[in-house]
Amino acid sequence: IGLILLAVLVIAAISGVGYYVIGSDTPGSTNTNNGQKEGKPVVAPAGYVLEKTACYDVYVPPPDANNVLISDHCVVHSTTGAEPKIIFMTQAIENNGMSAADFVKNFDEQSKKYTPDHTDGNISEENIKVDGYKAVKSVYKEVGSTEEKVRVIADSPEYTINGQKTSLFVLEGWYNDDYYRTAFDNVLSSFRWK
Repeated sequence: IGLILLAVLVIAAISGVGYYVIGSDTPGSTNTNNGQKEGKPVVAPAGYVLEKTACYDVYVPPPDANNVLISDHCVVHSTTGAEPKIIFMTQAIENNGMSAADFVKNFDEQSKKYTPDHTDGNISEENIKVDGYKAVKSVYKEVGSTEEKVRVIADSPEYTINGQKTSLFVLEGWYNDDYYRTAFDNVLSSFRWK
């Protein structure tokens, strides 16, 4: 339960606007793969370690004195630095049948409605793919901050996690310098749905 609370707090801190995160406090998930996977082989970034979850496999920087790795079911949370900053965090989110593009559009509209100055920090937004599934990658700065963050909202195979179906994940991290941009992009390129 502590890990779930930590993950929810981290998401709230990163995003500035909340969305419902599906918890991972009970073992197991099921997957309905709709055949969108590219199936490309993964080339592990040098020194990264394979982290397997019930929903996906991903290569992350290895844990060390400054890098904490938390992995639980369909959640991976990797931080580093003297003042720990997120390299990569992912969570399933309740999507009510929305695609990644629809979710981002709705998220942006809600951000403008409830925190109008939050959206002024959007630096870029692009359509990408995460292991063959459509996704939207947004690079932004929070109000009053000079540091960049990245958020990817990705379609996924359908999973049932804690009794709730989802086919949408949020992947987030810091993106404020070459180290964090490279680390996040390396992790993202190694992401493979199960």
